Amino acid sequence: MWAMLLINFGINVYGIRLLPTLQMIGGIFHVAFFVILVVPLVLLSPRSTPEFVFTEILNEGGWKNNGISWCLGLLTVTFPFLGFEYVICLFVPLYWLNG
Repeated sequence: MWAMLLINFGINVYGIRLLPTLQMIGGIFHVAFFVILVVPLVLLSPRSTPEFVFTEILNEGGWKNNGISWCLGLLTVTFPFLGFEYVICLFVPLYWLNG
């Protein structure tokens, strides 16, 4: 942990000219690894029929009500968007106030 702290400190203080290059390399790696991860998932994953995807409800959690089971399953999908939504909801009123 201390080694990483010292490396980051050294880069920020003494290697400020290297930061745009390091950020570009990091951005390229993010895009490349995203493609490397998504392509095998899309090509090698098992397929379901559209009828199964859009008409079947799997209630394997033991809930008696399919609506509750569906809503609880939907929470995991929507959770990553909550942080972004929170920022937007706070930004808009501040933007209106500052005019």
